[in-house]
Amino acid sequence: MRCLLVAIAAVGLATAADVRAQSSRDIERLLLGVCSTETDTFQELKRLFESVQATGEPGKTVLLKIANSRRPERACALRYLIRLEDRRAVAVVHRALRDAHSEPSFREAALEGVATFRDAAMIGEALEAFTSTSVLLRLGAASALGAIDDPRTLQVLRDAALDPSYENVRVPIVRALGTSGREPAIDTLLDLSRDPSYMRSALLRLEVGASLARIGTTRSRQEAVALVTRTSDVEVRAQLKTQIIEIFLAQEQAAHDAVTKDSIEQLVANLKH
Repeated sequence: MRCLLVAIAAVGLATAADVRAQSSRDIERLLLGVCSTETDTFQELKRLFESVQATGEPGKTVLLKIANSRRPERACALRYLIRLEDRRAVAVVHRALRDAHSEPSFREAALEGVATFRDAAMIGEALEAFTSTSVLLRLGAASALGAIDDPRTLQVLRDAALDPSYENVRVPIVRALGTSGREPAIDTLLDLSRDPSYMRSALLRLEVGASLARIGTTRSRQEAVALVTRTSDVEVRAQLKTQIIEIFLAQEQAAHDAVTKDSIEQLVANLKH
């Protein structure tokens, strides 16, 4: 789920002052440069995003122009427009997912838009992408379906979580199920914890525990703690504890009633012992 990016040294890290002095053509050249070469380094990606962000409103306008074009960089441009939370991207997202001739990378970027903007109008298109043979489209669709609060999306994700044909995208499916208040997903996650694939993947075990915690109900929190207790792998158990405690502390801070706060505080204390 990457867009094409170029090392920032090749285009220069734009500052706000630099951008104000640039013409639209200069900004377009910079943005096309950013979208021309791939990189996986988190720090490099962060610097690239900051460079794009520094182009401000003129940069967003150029990104929209590229996203609406047939240029090979349009998927990257759309992704940046989405990450800048520019709602003009929504129309592009709709066109990308409704056009049968859109390239997979463009559709994948559009699915990120469905997730970011929680676009319920695209449920049908996200469901269609979820049945694709493309792993990238399934990954994007899982995130999109998880972001849309609809009984249909929850049921599809629950079914897929236990479907062997979706094993290669099981982690993002579990992450999508771990949404605040999704009580019906608890039983699915517990069933998955008894599936053979669960023991084969440390990442899956971590995600199941985190998702149970994120659901944020009394039962889901208790099941998350119980999952830690049942985990025999010392390293995985330690990581589970750390991430679940972090989630619980955030929930405790956001809680408005003393009973919930006290309950979470006790669970955190139990995990620390």
